[in-house]
Amino acid sequence: MMLLPLSSLLAADGAMLAQKCQACHGVNYDKHAMGESHDISKYSAKKLISKLREIRRETPDDANE
Repeated sequence: MMLLPLSSLLAADGAMLAQKCQACHGVNYDKHAMGESHDISKYSAKKLISKLREIRRETPDDANE
């Protein structure tokens, strides 16, 4: 069964994505990125996912790479 390696890959992928967020939001995710965004440290997982999807819809495809 391949669940363990896949879950490890997903965790590593999530950690890499989190580092991208930390670049602007800070290690504790409590900074207002570019002076405009919200403090995301207290967002629920559901709200964070919703906001990320919203941003992705508003961003040109070539900027997501």
